[in-house]
Amino acid sequence: MTRGGYLAREAWGVYRLSTWQLSPDASLWRAVLWAQVGDAETQPVISHRSALALHGASLDNPVKIDLTLPPEKRRITRRQPPPAVRLHFRSLRDDEKTTVDGLPVTTMFRTIVDLLIDREAKDAVSYVMAHGVQDGKLPEAEYRRLRPLYDLDAELLDRILNEHRSK
Repeated sequence: MTRGGYLAREAWGVYRLSTWQLSPDASLWRAVLWAQVGDAETQPVISHRSALALHGASLDNPVKIDLTLPPEKRRITRRQPPPAVRLHFRSLRDDEKTTVDGLPVTTMFRTIVDLLIDREAKDAVSYVMAHGVQDGKLPEAEYRRLRPLYDLDAELLDRILNEHRSK
């Protein structure tokens, strides 16, 4: 089908109809679909810096696409991820996931928690904490929940989050 020009190979195991236009989010779709090759049950979620950008709350364009997978899916790493993809393994509740333009993505609250735990994008998190409510990117109730966590040590934050989940 690719030789006939009907399909275009996008990545290992990921093809598209050659007559379809690429969307601006094509690289994100490729990453999500890559994680599902051979295991359609896998529920990859765009997270971290990539989620911040999708939510329109980032001042920069992330270099890598961050995907979070359930911890039990670590076996996917036997297959090397594409160079543009960085994998994270965490359990996510349904209320920590949403969609943006049809793409599975962590909620703004969960995105900020992940960035705080992993000590990433402190500048972007600071920007969202300072401007998110007035820009409409962060609901005030979520801001109030995040504010005490903002200055916590990442290890303590992770422990608190895990204890909250087990209740």
